[in-house]
This record gives sequence, C-alpha cells and structure tokens, in this order.
Amino acid sequence: MNRITRMKAVRRGTVAAATIAALVASGAAIAGASGTRPAFNTRSALERTHAHHANHDHGHHGIRQFEGVISSLTGPSGSPTSMVVTTRQNTSVTVDLTASTAVTMKHASGPLTLANLATGERVEVTPALDSTITPFTASSVRIQVPEIHHIEGVVYSINGTSSMVVTTSGSGQVTVNFTPSTAVTMEHASGPLTLANLATGERVNVTPLSTSAPGNYVAASVKIQVPEIHHIEGVISSLTGPSGSPTSMVVTTRQNTSVTVDLTASTAVTMKHASGPLTLANLATGERVNVTPASGSTPTSFVAASVRVQATEVHPIEGVVYSVNAATSMVVTTRDHGSITVWFTPTTLVVTNHTSALLTSTSVVHGERVNVTPASTSTPTTFVAASVRIQAQDK
Repeated sequence: MNRITRMKAVRRGTVAAATIAALVASGAAIAGASGTRPAFNTRSALERTHAHHANHDHGHHGIRQFEGVISSLTGPSGSPTSMVVTTRQNTSVTVDLTASTAVTMKHASGPLTLANLATGERVEVTPALDSTITPFTASSVRIQVPEIHHIEGVVYSINGTSSMVVTTSGSGQVTVNFTPSTAVTMEHASGPLTLANLATGERVNVTPLSTSAPGNYVAASVKIQVPEIHHIEGVISSLTGPSGSPTSMVVTTRQNTSVTVDLTASTAVTMKHASGPLTLANLATGERVNVTPASGSTPTSFVAASVRVQATEVHPIEGVVYSVNAATSMVVTTRDHGSITVWFTPTTLVVTNHTSALLTSTSVVHGERVNVTPASTSTPTTFVAASVRIQAQDK
C-alpha cells in the first residue's frame, strides 16, 4: 500500500471512530440523565414513526362518504345524537351526529335540521375531517329523495279539486294532489279542459311538479289518454231515428261485439259502383259496412265520419232464359242460384256467333242458354247486364 492510500484509509477510520464515539457519548449522556440505559433500536423507532403517520392518514383520508338506509336513531326526540345506517353491503355503521352536522335534501322547501332525519330514509353520509372508524362523526347527511317520474294508470277515485287516486301497474294506488295550476289536457279535445273533466275509469298520464316527493306527489299536468279509435267493420243490426234519416245504428263486428255508431248530417255514405250519390237513407239492416270515425270520437261516443257500404262482388251468371220482358229484363234459371232477374240498359249488348249488337226486344227468347256479364253498377240484389252471350245449342 503506498503512502497516499494509507493516508486515505486512516482518515476514513478516524471519521468512523469519531461518529461511533459521538453516538456512544450521546447514549451515555441519556443514560446518565435517566439512570437507565435504553436499548437503542433504529428499526423499532422507524416502525413507530410509520405507525403514527399511518394512523394520522387513516383518520383524515381513510373514511369516505357512504350510502345506506337509516335503521335507527338515538337521542332526544327531534334532536338525535347518533344513528345506525345499514349500507348496501348489509353492514351497520354507527354515525355520531353533532350540532355541526348539516342535513340537506334536493328540492327541500327550506333549511333542514337533524329533526328531519327518520328511519327508513336513504342517506349519503360525509364524515367529519377527524372521523375514525369508531366513532364515525358526520359532517353532513344528505337525504336522497327518489326521482319522481311520470305515473300512468286508471283513475280510481277523485276528491274534488284536491286530489285523485290512480291505480298503476307497478306502484299500486298512488295519491296525486292537485294545485290551482294543474293543467288537464286530452288529444282532440274540443276546448280547454279543467279538473272537472276528470272521471273515474279514465286512463291518465301524470307529470309531477319538481317539488313532488314520494309521499307528496303533486301534479303539474294530467293528460287524459283517449284510446285511438279505429275503423270498424261489421253488419248493420239495427237503425234508430226517423225513417230514411237514421241518427244512429248498431254494427255487429266480426268479433260479435255490438258498437253504437252516431250518424250526423256530415256523415258520408259511399258504395263501390253506386249509380249516384248516397245518403243515410240508403243504409239498411243486414248490409256489411266499414265505418270511419270522426275526429271527436271516443270509445263511448263513436261518431261516423263516413259509412262505406260493402257491396258483394257480382259474378257472371249462366243459365236458361225462363222469361223475357221485352227489352227491359229477363229471368234466368241458374243451376246454383235459382232464378235471377237480369235487367237491361240501352247499352246492354247481345253476342251471337261472335257478333255483338245492342240488345233489342227480340234479341233473347225463352229457352235459350245464356251467359250474362254484369255491369259495374250491379249489386247482389240488382243484376244489371253489360252483355248477354247466347250459347249455341248442340244439334
């Protein structure tokens, strides 16, 4: 080892020795002061320091907000000092309440106090800064009010202009309170509506005021739901009113239900291939009709905008001429439908041996086999001939 190296080693040894001596002297001084010699343990001191900081950090930052339902309250009535909250994880947490604990609720009508807390309420609790797991002190308690949605159902009962009870499908019977500002509406209503227009049995959709609460549902508006009125099809079973000018009729539908249909001066009557305009006088029992409702119709008051008489399609007929009434009509005996009266018009054609001509009083005679094509104006009760084809007899 050269001289320089030896000098560096001596210096390092001197510094280390001096440091040890200082530590020993310090220990001796402490021992002299206390009369005992402590066990100097650096590792245990660090652990104690770490534990101190961990406890401090846990007290300030380890306790967070939590949510649950108040299961019990302890203390004087209206001024509880603690409560037990059951969390979503079904654990019970005891929460100390102080004069500094703030109580809040969305849409509250005024300041709240500890007296507003009640068992069964869902709350969100914020801990005080110095809270620990035990005891847990609340800085604030927020009462969670469930959001109030529209409700839909059938009016069960009405208490004047104060309230009504609505039977819903999901929440049972709900009491709905009114205010002077509660609006009542209905699609296709003929004018403004009021609470007096509400009736039991009606289906309604209620929009709540923002101040509504689960135990105090206040209606901002009530919409009366009128079921959509569709066309109805069926057979006229009866007509009511003056002869030739009925005011109503009963239509029996395919489902064998009877619907009363009101008829007005504005009700239009139509029929395919009708020879001219029709009126209410053309309606008759036994006719199959398709009724279009007026816009003001309701399930209990069906008013007809139009009645379309459904004429059964008339097919060509084939048979033997039984009798002829000049150029006016003839009776044809058919195999399937018996005797049918066939009416002629000035445009009815007669076809013989592929030659056609306007029918005359001598064009058709008794005993001839004919095939008759109906005119577009034909109906099941009035067969009008567009053409009469005379079939050549086999020789």
